[in-house]
Amino acid sequence: RLAANPRRAQALDERLGAAWIRGQATRNHRLALAMRGLDAVSPLAVLGRGYAVVTDSSGSILRRAADAAPGDTVDVRLADGHLEARIVRSGRDRLS
Repeated sequence: RLAANPRRAQALDERLGAAWIRGQATRNHRLALAMRGLDAVSPLAVLGRGYAVVTDSSGSILRRAADAAPGDTVDVRLADGHLEARIVRSGRDRLS
């Protein structure tokens, strides 16, 4: 039927191409949103905002001040590298 009607075949081809382009634009938009969401929670992005991950000598993450004692050596992971630090004192923050 399409061979007998080249104009209809051309119109259908154009519609198919336009639909494919719209679909691709939608997929690209969804991918960009997903990437933005992943970047927001990415550990490296969090470090880039000024946060740090502090681990003890065994590599365990310190989550509370009480997890480290004066004299302990800790590793502080920053966005662009790490620091080795020694705990001088620790205490509970009044805001906690």
